[in-house]
Amino acid sequence: SGVVNLYAIWNRTEYVVQFHKNYGVEGDGDIYAQTNALDEVVGLLGYTNFNWNVTGYRFSGWATNPSGDVVFSDGANVEDFGSEANYDLYAVWEYDVVYYKNDGTNESTNETFVVGKEHSLMDISSQLNWSVDNKTFIGWATNVVDYTSLADYSNAVVYTNTECVTDIKPIAGSNNPVRNLYAIWRPNTYIVKFHSNDGTSREYTQEYNVDEEVELPSVADDWGWDILETPLADGFNKGVSNFIGWSDNPSESMEFPNVTNISKVVTNLTTPGNLVNLYAVWD
Repeated sequence: SGVVNLYAIWNRTEYVVQFHKNYGVEGDGDIYAQTNALDEVVGLLGYTNFNWNVTGYRFSGWATNPSGDVVFSDGANVEDFGSEANYDLYAVWEYDVVYYKNDGTNESTNETFVVGKEHSLMDISSQLNWSVDNKTFIGWATNVVDYTSLADYSNAVVYTNTECVTDIKPIAGSNNPVRNLYAIWRPNTYIVKFHSNDGTSREYTQEYNVDEEVELPSVADDWGWDILETPLADGFNKGVSNFIGWSDNPSESMEFPNVTNISKVVTNLTTPGNLVNLYAVWD
């Protein structure tokens, strides 16, 4: 005739949030777990609790997939992720890319890249709207280069215009989440072909920069075209001859109205990208 009271026992429904470092190959210490009760408002663990050292990058928040956008900020308050036993969050790492015009001014612009996502570098014309008179953009360098020859320009290119990148690595040992890119402006050039004009086929080709002052060469000093040691071919032999300059006219008459004296300094003998022929003049 007695009464027995029974009391329901309710276990707290819990779920686990797993935080992934999401950089490089995942290993020990790259995943941390936080257990939360369903329907409770909880603060996500701050990433500084995980002792993750990702040098040269900036933590920006948590995504719900490895290549996703930030959904939760660091330490955000959340309630009830859902019914999953485990819930995964992935750290989002980012860095700033600073583009320098590199034309003697301080002009620059920047944008933010996220690690693991494909990004196209800014277009030098349509997006940056940059140009330099008498020079052509050929790509980006990661440091300021002292160009001493035309070959240096091409050798300095690390990224081409609008190249697609997923991660620009930081400078070794640097913790700065900034990547500097410097525009490479190659001088526009033209070609000068020098002809010995002595009845032989000797010639020499030289590339010059537009607007650059150049001293025209002496054939004997620069290339060994010594007319005294190499007799002129039939029809050209006028006895001992001396080189006196250059002409744009190969006439056999030796009457050159456009003679350029030896060692004369000239600029822009033709338009960019074109070729001009100069012929040795012998007296």
